[in-house]
Amino acid sequence: MIYDWHARHRITDKQAIDRVTNGRDEFRRTTADTRVRLLAQAVVTDDKAYAQSGERNRPAGMKLLLHTQRAYDQLIGQRLSEMERLGLRSPNVSVSRLPVGSWFLRIDFTLAKPYVSKDDESFYVIDNPLKKEKVFRVPYVAAPTWKGNLREALRLRHDWNDADDTMRQLLGNPREVEENFRAGRLIFFPTFFDRIDLEVLNPHKRDTGAGTVPIYLEVAPIGSSGAFHLLYIPFDQLEQNGEERCKSPSQLFAQVAQGIEFMLIELGFAAKKSSGFGVADPNSVSGRFQVNDSAWKKQGGEWKGFKGLTDLAQAWAKTGRAKEEAKQ
Repeated sequence: MIYDWHARHRITDKQAIDRVTNGRDEFRRTTADTRVRLLAQAVVTDDKAYAQSGERNRPAGMKLLLHTQRAYDQLIGQRLSEMERLGLRSPNVSVSRLPVGSWFLRIDFTLAKPYVSKDDESFYVIDNPLKKEKVFRVPYVAAPTWKGNLREALRLRHDWNDADDTMRQLLGNPREVEENFRAGRLIFFPTFFDRIDLEVLNPHKRDTGAGTVPIYLEVAPIGSSGAFHLLYIPFDQLEQNGEERCKSPSQLFAQVAQGIEFMLIELGFAAKKSSGFGVADPNSVSGRFQVNDSAWKKQGGEWKGFKGLTDLAQAWAKTGRAKEEAKQ
């Protein structure tokens, strides 16, 4: 018996590609993700293009699975439901158990432009696979990716640099620092998307205008839904000096919220964001905010649109100012 997965299920011609794609014969019990990964064998054959998209009037291979049949989307829906039942899709945070000034923010959004990222899959039917969670194979944005994008957004939005106290307080030291290490107060979580698709870029020659070799991209398409989660814990506030304490949690939250809005709506958060990929639809944004601050009776709430989030930030800031005035 052959135990190697690819050796046992050989993909040698177009007929085998069709059997894999349509889940026939020995492939009838395989998932859409398994079928896509089996198609990788075609990259060393003359049928590579067929395994990627099929023929002009006859979609096959990856295009049929992801774009025409939407078979992978059905799998993602099942996997997300499983993650929800296991408590893995969204973090369950109770800020009342955390230090005073802690807050938790959830932002639900849909994509206005496709999201592109680079997976570390070494053997795949196209050169640009979308990053997926290792176990459930759901497309996602990793927590470190969010951290890097928000760092860049805060630099551009507030003209901060990595050496600024506020930046170090929020995000910790940048990677290149080799001493005086500091952990950031912001904790990031992954975002899982509910759809996947195949996009094609077709570069054209400037002199003739003719297309060259098409480039296939696995993407989370326009309209895909996801949720961004962010937790702030001032774990080091007892170690701060007077100058570091001068900025209240509500002030920091307002600045972070501005950075998040800039990142999601204008800057983008995808691998090819300079080309317009990975931008959220501003009309789709909504969420929930909760904070551990007994002086603010509301302690957060639901909001819709970044204007609603700004209103919450201002309401919390007014509570902080009123508290300071009462002390005086």
